[in-house]
Amino acid sequence: MYLSNKAVESIISENIGHEFLSLVKVLKKKREVSEFKLASCINKNINITRSMLYKLSSFNLVGSRKVKDKKTGWCIYYWSLKHNSIKYLAKKSEENKLNLKKQDDIEFFACPNLCCRVSYEKSMDLNFKCPECGELMYKEDNSSKMEIIIKEIKRINDSAKYEAVKT
Repeated sequence: MYLSNKAVESIISENIGHEFLSLVKVLKKKREVSEFKLASCINKNINITRSMLYKLSSFNLVGSRKVKDKKTGWCIYYWSLKHNSIKYLAKKSEENKLNLKKQDDIEFFACPNLCCRVSYEKSMDLNFKCPECGELMYKEDNSSKMEIIIKEIKRINDSAKYEAVKT
């Protein structure tokens, strides 16, 4: 699966945050970039840059290689973007959206105090009362959420068709 720059930016923004885009753009252009060079490229403090890199690493989107500087004795990390992991994240994101679409077929009941959200069957077992606070649960209206999700699924499918034609 080929991902365009726009698709990668969208995936990163939706799943991690738009503030990571500048870092991902630099990493996408180069292989094995030192954290100090990355910090200067995105005009951020080294500690903030490291924090951002660790966050990307927690999603398995970047990898690093440690090299010891012979002059100073300090360790320098060289970071690379894992392109296959971005594709995996895109696929998982699409699957999550499709799973949300499937939830439209199921009726959910929620507590007015937002303690819990349960299926119709579970709410029947609980006599439609919240197990946390005892309030009467109400039927959740997902129609507005589902309209947004359906539009997003259509956009993803259209972009996938466009990418397939392009390659």
